[in-house]
Amino acid sequence: MAEELGPQYWVDNLTQPVRFATALKALCRDAQPDILIEVGPHAALKGPIMQSLKDLKLPPNTKRPAYLPTLVRGRDATETCLELAGQLFMNGYDGLNFFSMNHERQEVEQPETIPVLYSYPWSRQRCWYESRIAQQHRNKPFPRHDLLGTMADWSADLQPTWRNIIRLDDLPWLRDSRIHERIVFPASAYISMVIEAASQRVKLLGLPDVGVFDLYDVQIKEQIFLEESEGTEILLTFRPCPEGGLDARDEFQIISYEPKRGWTENCHGYAQARPLKATARTTGTFISHSTSRRRPTNPPNDEKRLAGAHYYFNMGSTGVAYPRGFMNLQHVIPDETGAIGTARIQDTRLDMPMGHETPYKLHPSIIHSMIQVADSDMGLTGTGTPRLPRAFHRVRIQLDEGWRRDSGSRYTVQTNTAAGRPESLLVELFDATGPDPETSLVSILGLEHTAVEPPQAESADPEDLCYKTVWEPAAERQLNGVDKGHIQSHDSRVVVISTCTSADALVSKLSTMLQGSTGIKPTTSQLLDVPEYSGFFILVDTAEKSLLSSVTEREWQAVQKLVAGAAGLLWVTCGASKHPINPDANMILGLLRTARSELACTAATLDLDPDSQLGEDGRAELIEDAFRRSVLSNNPQAEMEFAEQDGALQVPRLAVDEELNLRLHREIGSSEPYLQPYRQPGRQLQIKYGRKGKPESLYFDDLAVPEALGEYEIEIVVLASQITSHDAAITSKTHALGCSGSVARIGSKVTNFSVHDKVCALAEGLFSTHIRLPESNLIRVPQTMSLEEAALIPLSYGTAWYSLVNVAHLRQGEKVLIQLDGDYGLAPVYLAQSRGAKVFVAATETCAKATATLRSIRVPVFDPSSFYFAEKIQSATNGHGMDVILTTSSPPWSAQDQERVWATVAPCGRVVQIKGPPDSKRSRADKLDFRDNASYAAVDMAKLASTQPHLVRAVLTDVMQWCWSVQGLNAYQPRYRSISMVKLQDALLSIKEQCLRQVVLVPTDDDQVKVTHPSSNCKLNSEGTHVIVGGTGGLGRSMVRWMVNRGAKHFLLVSRSGGHGEKLQQLLDEVQGKAQVHIRKCDIADSKQVQLLVDNCPKTLPPICGVINAVMALHVSSPIPYDSPATWKQVSNDQPRNRTISLRT
Repeated sequence: MAEELGPQYWVDNLTQPVRFATALKALCRDAQPDILIEVGPHAALKGPIMQSLKDLKLPPNTKRPAYLPTLVRGRDATETCLELAGQLFMNGYDGLNFFSMNHERQEVEQPETIPVLYSYPWSRQRCWYESRIAQQHRNKPFPRHDLLGTMADWSADLQPTWRNIIRLDDLPWLRDSRIHERIVFPASAYISMVIEAASQRVKLLGLPDVGVFDLYDVQIKEQIFLEESEGTEILLTFRPCPEGGLDARDEFQIISYEPKRGWTENCHGYAQARPLKATARTTGTFISHSTSRRRPTNPPNDEKRLAGAHYYFNMGSTGVAYPRGFMNLQHVIPDETGAIGTARIQDTRLDMPMGHETPYKLHPSIIHSMIQVADSDMGLTGTGTPRLPRAFHRVRIQLDEGWRRDSGSRYTVQTNTAAGRPESLLVELFDATGPDPETSLVSILGLEHTAVEPPQAESADPEDLCYKTVWEPAAERQLNGVDKGHIQSHDSRVVVISTCTSADALVSKLSTMLQGSTGIKPTTSQLLDVPEYSGFFILVDTAEKSLLSSVTEREWQAVQKLVAGAAGLLWVTCGASKHPINPDANMILGLLRTARSELACTAATLDLDPDSQLGEDGRAELIEDAFRRSVLSNNPQAEMEFAEQDGALQVPRLAVDEELNLRLHREIGSSEPYLQPYRQPGRQLQIKYGRKGKPESLYFDDLAVPEALGEYEIEIVVLASQITSHDAAITSKTHALGCSGSVARIGSKVTNFSVHDKVCALAEGLFSTHIRLPESNLIRVPQTMSLEEAALIPLSYGTAWYSLVNVAHLRQGEKVLIQLDGDYGLAPVYLAQSRGAKVFVAATETCAKATATLRSIRVPVFDPSSFYFAEKIQSATNGHGMDVILTTSSPPWSAQDQERVWATVAPCGRVVQIKGPPDSKRSRADKLDFRDNASYAAVDMAKLASTQPHLVRAVLTDVMQWCWSVQGLNAYQPRYRSISMVKLQDALLSIKEQCLRQVVLVPTDDDQVKVTHPSSNCKLNSEGTHVIVGGTGGLGRSMVRWMVNRGAKHFLLVSRSGGHGEKLQQLLDEVQGKAQVHIRKCDIADSKQVQLLVDNCPKTLPPICGVINAVMALHVSSPIPYDSPATWKQVSNDQPRNRTISLRT
């Protein structure tokens, strides 16, 4: 080998040609191998080998060797080598050592674990370092839980974190948790996760086992909608509250990650776990409620009892579906207090892979049955908008040792809705078979829901349902478009047929032109005088009464022979299709289309313009041109239909009627909103959002309001509205709305206002073109005040007045700290200064412009996020603190900022918090030090507007008087920015950044916004008679129903038989009391019968105001050459042209 691979070998390798094919052929000829194996990093020689084998001339009956590679680029080497071994084995090679392939050196292998990599003294280094995260990854304190997952590797004792990947294959029952066909993570699963995490946290702290769990202020901020194809990562984090102590509450947060959305906070709240023995067991547990005791499940009126299967069926009809294991309810019984449900725990392991499920402290199916009974109004009726829980004010779970929570165990759930408010809703669970069935083991106080509208389907483009005929100029005329050979093959015969003597001059001119273009002198004839039907024909049918309108038997037979026997035919009409003053003549168009389809014949039509300015020469030239293009050209692609327009030929084209398709698409309600004027006569619009939090999805829809006003109601046209952080939340939930406008209508007992009065109002709602509200919620605007300024009065100044004057009772000389908020601007500052109070403002450094403005009016400004905030406040107040604190939960304020502000309250001070938007974090009232007699009050202007209208009227009156006093707005200049409706999206995005300046929306009549298509307001004549020919058929009956719904009250249904049958009687029963339907027997093809019908109609019915033709006749006939004259006559009498002529009477 050394000699062969010496230096000369490598020299030759570089300088001599590679004779690979020759060597391979020699190998195959001498050794005759069965298999060729390439040993290399890739099957690089496969191509040359296969080509060489193909060119190799082997002896007969000699098998060509197979090729096998060892390694293939891009594939695992082990896999390709094992495939090679398998192929060798299948080809009969027995030299393979499978034991060496599948094992190492021992027959039985014993895996060995190395707990730590030992270091040696002489190395003076550690070769193995295991970090805290690595240790926690390897040594999990608890096994994985199906819902909670496992503790995260980065989890810390102070903030324990659990991580799980929710996959539908791992939790198959989640597939059936649906709302509007979307898979939603159930709210009960959040509670179950928190319970599991709290119990594990207690064990980590080394505390005794717990059995009582209290959850507070649980907010589900964003629902988790699961997808089939990908998993959703969920993190649950606990962090201790600042109060400390063993019994302190833990704040928990559940967030999720999806690739399309990133991280989202889904649930937030507070939890506390205590040992079971440390909790007093009393009826109703923590609930102080007079009726908190188990009610009987067998009421006297057992008719109201609804089986659980029917309950879940009704919920399904509203769009809500539950997993099988969540269908615990067996019966639901409504009573005067709420509802009662009897339930039995399902075996949820049946829905899990391999029938295995990790143990639960409390399975979410049990908690969810309480939510189901709380939704009993939908389950009992099967109607309503589906909803999902968004807040649990307080939840207590008491896991008694005697409470069996395994499959088949029974329990009872009851609700108490006596208070009528979501925050007072009480849901309780009782162990039906336990030692103490009168004690509620699970209690929920305050359950709030959010409605879930069906997801907006992606708007499809309008379907091509409607088409129209579009006429376009024919192609340019060719000088030589005649096929001479084609003419000679049919005896060189051209015949012109005229149906009337008035066309003799035109026929004469036409014959002359045809002789000049074809070299053949045409013959002229009447239809019945044609001796034979070979050759080419032009039939001039331009008389006022067309040939087919009153064809005789002999004429029909002649037409049949002409169409079937002629080598080519051009039928000329006048006023039939393009300018249809003579629609009877257009029957030939359908006849010749049928002939072309059945007989594949050459049959063309030309429709002349009845108002043409052309003379006989011009018309003859058009006919000759159309005849040459269609008949004499012998072109299979030639045009077969022509019409005259402005002295030239045009041809029809079938085109999509986009305008009609779009109109139809919008009328049936499947189109997206599109740009329309903001103000439209007869429409009241309100803002809607296609997707929460997406300003680009906003549009306007019709406001559903009753037509009649209440006695004390006023309807105003909104001309200006204040934009607040509630609007920036981009949600359809109503909120307090300050606006101004003009009175449009007033109720019958309204005395303080008149139509066209300029007013401002405090309402609960959303942006709308019109608003209805009690007269007490309005106040008249002075003539010297602009509508923009007036729009700020109800909300900005009204909230400040109510909070500081009515609630806090602000007095002269008191110190007031105002947390700056863009919704209210400087209104609280101006108001407090005007009442002689010492004003301080809490503002962040991001509000630099606001800070400069405040300092210009000598108002001290402090930053709550500063480390020295409390010290500066104490210094400014000489250690006294603030007598009144006005705060808000609106962004950008965090809960920590609010708590620092609250901490500055003085003894006997008052804290007033204004409710922020739905996504704002709320501070808890227990942060106050009540030992110093501090008081707390919350202000919700939306509820005030809807529940206390007289108080609102008093506040608006006081505010308006203050505005025009010496200390009011006359002394201050309100800061605001006006925008048009077109810029609403930009304003919603920027409103959160407005620290001081307020934004007023002032729509104009020219503003174009996205609006839904208006609903059809078609109203038919209710005083006239609507005649429907063929009205007793299916189409006619459907028309009657449609027209009745649009105001028509008198119908005359005409048919040949007079109408009878069950379906017709059903129609008469349906419209009884709504409309009068008369049925008459009449053959409208008979003008005498029609005339008699028209003469008798006014005697018993109102005047005829419209006629609809709904007749269709279906005839099965033979091909044209074999149709009898009777068949044609019957079909033609059923055509609309006869009815049109008859009904002209």
